[in-house]
Amino acid sequence: MALGLTFDLQTRGTTESNVKPATLAGLTSKEILPMDRLRQRADFLAVANGARVATAAFVVQRRHRDDDGPIRVGFTVTKKNGTAPERNRIRRRLRELMRRLPAISLQPHNDYVLIGRRAALTYGFSDMLADLRQALHRLDRQTSKSRAAPRKE
Repeated sequence: MALGLTFDLQTRGTTESNVKPATLAGLTSKEILPMDRLRQRADFLAVANGARVATAAFVVQRRHRDDDGPIRVGFTVTKKNGTAPERNRIRRRLRELMRRLPAISLQPHNDYVLIGRRAALTYGFSDMLADLRQALHRLDRQTSKSRAAPRKE
């Protein structure tokens, strides 16, 4: 099986560090949605005003954007969740959840933020993945209800 390597413009060649993880997992480009990371505080604050669903290990927030950009995902873990290595482990687990999530589960033109909780350290990974799928489904239901219901003024 040949690996699909990406071309790095800075080094003008391929390196192991720029091989896409999804390519190594054997996924095709049709199964992978283009996804960017949220990095600026203003983006995180904008998503905080959107819909949210809480689970035992994390909180999922979503905000619809009006542009044609890709799905963007942000991860955050507050200092009250433990020491730096513990927070980093929580963040790594959340990133891996998003990598393993089927592409169809996320809505295009949306920003997502996963806020890690301390329970994410001990919670089973398969349980977390099931919770994430359920949380995204609940977010979809919240959005469809808010569009269907007229606003009270």
